[in-house]
Amino acid sequence: MTETSDADDAPGTDDSPGADEKAPGASAPSRTPSTEKTSEDRRRRWLDRTQRVRDTVQTRSKELWKTTIRPRLAELQWREEPRPTVKLVDQRVLPPLLVLSQDQVYGFVIRATFTWSCTTTHPESFDWYIDYFQPKAMERLRRIASGCARDVPPQHARKVETAVQAAFAGDDKLPWPYQHGGEAFECEPEVLVELDERVRRILQPYADRRIAQERERDLEQQRMEQAEELHRRWMRILDDLAARPPTADMPDAVREEYTRYRRESKAKGKAAERRAEELRRKRKGKESSVDQSMLLELFPQQPSASRPHPGPEPQPASDPASEKPSPHGDPASETGRAPGG
Repeated sequence: MTETSDADDAPGTDDSPGADEKAPGASAPSRTPSTEKTSEDRRRRWLDRTQRVRDTVQTRSKELWKTTIRPRLAELQWREEPRPTVKLVDQRVLPPLLVLSQDQVYGFVIRATFTWSCTTTHPESFDWYIDYFQPKAMERLRRIASGCARDVPPQHARKVETAVQAAFAGDDKLPWPYQHGGEAFECEPEVLVELDERVRRILQPYADRRIAQERERDLEQQRMEQAEELHRRWMRILDDLAARPPTADMPDAVREEYTRYRRESKAKGKAAERRAEELRRKRKGKESSVDQSMLLELFPQQPSASRPHPGPEPQPASDPASEKPSPHGDPASETGRAPGG
């Protein structure tokens, strides 16, 4: 490692410890200039040797750090796992939100479901980020729904729902982006608007009456169709009779029966036609009354106003069994009876 000069091996210049020690009882040597020079040279050689050893140790230590220790520490260092390539999706059902309507008394119930998705975070932290972002998304939805319901009467929940869907545009365009700590999330709400329970109780009698009137209208439609079909049958019978007039060789009794049967068939056909026309007019009148009854003002603007009048009472449904039977029977029971038969 170090080089030694030939002077180190010369006699009388041994620099080892105890080289200057004398035997007991010997007198101390006198210090001459040559002796002092030799000590100074020996000290200088030790300093040079120490410096060379220190430089060598530093050089070897740096090489060992670069080639061995540092790569090994880099291998042992914790590394983050690679990002997942799958898309994480979760749905959260929100508690019902109540927003006020036009009268500031009643409101609308907003039921929403948030669909959260992300492609950059880990599954372990996915729920934490959703819990972090969801209050902001709920407040955003409440702001949009309140703006849409502010000018709508409390009985028109469908209008509010349509307005909310139309409001998802511009800055509120779906999906809503959210970012935190380098993670990007998307939220897409599904909104359903329902009536306030108090408004539902008020509207229930009107809905029941409308259902009954629509049912009665359907029954009138069926009666009218049956009357028209009966009229068509009698017309076919008259056409068949006209196609087979009585001949001269027929007996007088058969001719009289034929004439009577034709006269009765014509009368029954006219009666069926009148019945169909009557049912048609009746049904048209009931349709107009149903439309007018739906135009009631359920919620007056003045709070002190009395409860609106429910409108005209619905007409009692006509009972088919109570109607006066036609003086003429079903032609199907008489078509089999031929003249003179």
